[in-house]
Amino acid sequence: MQQRFEEGDQEEILRRALAIDASQKALDRQAMVEAARELGISDEALEQAEEQWLKEKEERVHFREFVAQQRAGWIANLVAYLAMTAVFFFLDFRDGRLSWFYWPTIGWGIGVFFHTMGVLNTKSEAFQMEFRQWRKNRDKTED
Repeated sequence: MQQRFEEGDQEEILRRALAIDASQKALDRQAMVEAARELGISDEALEQAEEQWLKEKEERVHFREFVAQQRAGWIANLVAYLAMTAVFFFLDFRDGRLSWFYWPTIGWGIGVFFHTMGVLNTKSEAFQMEFRQWRKNRDKTED
């Protein structure tokens, strides 16, 4: 008795087989075109899919670069905060008690806290907007 497949099963099996085959050997563009033709995919559809994929891939690379840049700025802010907190502590403790050390530590600490939340929450609308602005400025400088 021959195995029967439901609608969509064949496409999914072939897609997975193509992915497995591609992972086992390097697939060049010509091999991808031939595989697409065997699956009944038009050259135009393949070209559009390839363009979309490359654009999305480039976007992900730029996003990772932006996140790394944002985190480097956050680390610099945190290191400066910790260093200056130590300086404030020793300056204030010279006479044996603490009187003003808390205020700059708390004030700057609030800023570091919000900076931390902004850098870690990469899915927030504010972060995404900042990324889009960074990307726009970056694209201008590359032209």
